[in-house]
Amino acid sequence: MFDIAHSKAMEAKIPEEDKAFLEAQREDRQSCSMDGVDEKLKRATEEKQRKRQRMEEMKKKDAAASSSTLDRDVALEFSTTSSSSNEETEDDDFKAPTPAKCPRRRPPKENKFTKELTLAWERDNLSIRAAISSYAAAAMNLSHDIEHITVSRSSIHRARVKNREEIAMSLSFKSEVPLVLHWDGKLLPSLADGRSLEERVAVLVSGEDTEELLGVPVSADGTGKAVAETVLKLVRESSLEGNIIGMAFDTTAANTGMVQGACIRIERALEKPLVWLACRHQILEVVLKDVFEACMGPSSGPNIALFKRLQNRWPIVDQSQPQPLTPTALSSDEEANRLEMLGHLKRLLDCGNHPREDYK
Repeated sequence: MFDIAHSKAMEAKIPEEDKAFLEAQREDRQSCSMDGVDEKLKRATEEKQRKRQRMEEMKKKDAAASSSTLDRDVALEFSTTSSSSNEETEDDDFKAPTPAKCPRRRPPKENKFTKELTLAWERDNLSIRAAISSYAAAAMNLSHDIEHITVSRSSIHRARVKNREEIAMSLSFKSEVPLVLHWDGKLLPSLADGRSLEERVAVLVSGEDTEELLGVPVSADGTGKAVAETVLKLVRESSLEGNIIGMAFDTTAANTGMVQGACIRIERALEKPLVWLACRHQILEVVLKDVFEACMGPSSGPNIALFKRLQNRWPIVDQSQPQPLTPTALSSDEEANRLEMLGHLKRLLDCGNHPREDYK
């Protein structure tokens, strides 16, 4: 606030108390108040001062106690040194101080999780709990001390994971010959619950005198992008990018799509053109599908009602005496064509020369 007092107020004839108040207002306005004393603030200030005094007194006491302890230790050390020197001069026999005993460390426990042992657990599909029980029981029967052998869930789990990685590295497929990449997807029961279905893609490579299954991993879905990513992951893990020269696949839209198909994506990822070896069986299935639709009409879903009824009644059909359907009356030309086709198919089946192993 502005000073509104008269410029000659200090020279005027006013009480000294008022002059002191005006002077205090001009020097420090925060310390002046027209109101009474704030008792709450006063008590808080006094309590703060008392705490500060107590802290200073405690610091002084601690410093004095530490200095007296140091003086006492020095005096004790001096007296001990002088007394020991006197004893040495008087008597040559003395007893050496006994060194402090260090805590005895327990010997480390033995780890006997060999690769053969973990392989046996894997073959029998034992859980970690079952593996612990069998391992401990076998060790006790062989007169081993359980106290000196590692028997814990975490140790067995780490040993199994380590041995799995070593076995996987030793079994990694290596090839120097050109290879053809094969894959096919199928819906299989989930390993988690066994009730739901999951898309799995079987991936293998074949070449001259060699064939190797790279894996059957789970795919996110059956789209061309997901299938291509799953196949390429296994190819890269085996470092076979430079050996792939062709692809064998089913002629589905997810594989053969010219924009988002798995074949196009694999060629782009490998940065080279590949030979497309489309499955002949899949092509013939497409032809057969068109023939069936021409004769029976288009289907409204993946399950054909006629085949579904045949599947349900198949167990009650007498399969011991099969009988062909009675053919309808054919013309002479149609009968001649039928007999010619049957003879041709019989000769193909009897020759035994099937390069693609279609009917082997």
